[in-house]
Amino acid sequence: MTSPSCYEVLGVVATCSTDAVRRAYHQAALAKNEQQFLSVQAAYETLRNAALRHQYDAKLQQDKLARKREQEVVVVSDEVSLADMQREVLPGEDDEVIYTHQCRCGDLYEITEDELHDGVDVVSCIGCSLHIRVLDSAVTRSN
Repeated sequence: MTSPSCYEVLGVVATCSTDAVRRAYHQAALAKNEQQFLSVQAAYETLRNAALRHQYDAKLQQDKLARKREQEVVVVSDEVSLADMQREVLPGEDDEVIYTHQCRCGDLYEITEDELHDGVDVVSCIGCSLHIRVLDSAVTRSN
C-alpha cells in the first residue's frame, strides 16, 4: 500500500491553484491531530512552492509510469540501435532532443533524450500497438 500523495493529504486535485492549496492546508490543519498535522504541514510545504511542486509532480508521474510498466506485459517486436534512429532538436527554451524511428505501420516511435537518461528503453509506436527496444544508447551510458 502506498502512502497518500500530498494532494490526497490536503484533499485537493493536482491542477488546483496555490491559493486552493493554502485554503485546504488551513482547513486540514485545524481538523487533524498532531501526527496528522505533520503530514499536512509537509504536504503544504511541498505544494506551496512552485519549484518543489513541479519536482513532486514529475516524481508522481514517474512513479505512476513505473507502476504501469510493472503491470503491463509488452511484447517487443524489434530492437533498434540508437544510432539507427533519427535525432532531432526541438526548438524552444530547453532544446529538447527527440529520437524517432519509422514503424512498419507508417507512423513513428519517439523517445526523448530525457527518457533515455531515465532508463526508458522500450518505446511504443504512436500509431499502433507495436513496441521496440532501443539498444546501445550512448546517452544512457554517459550518466
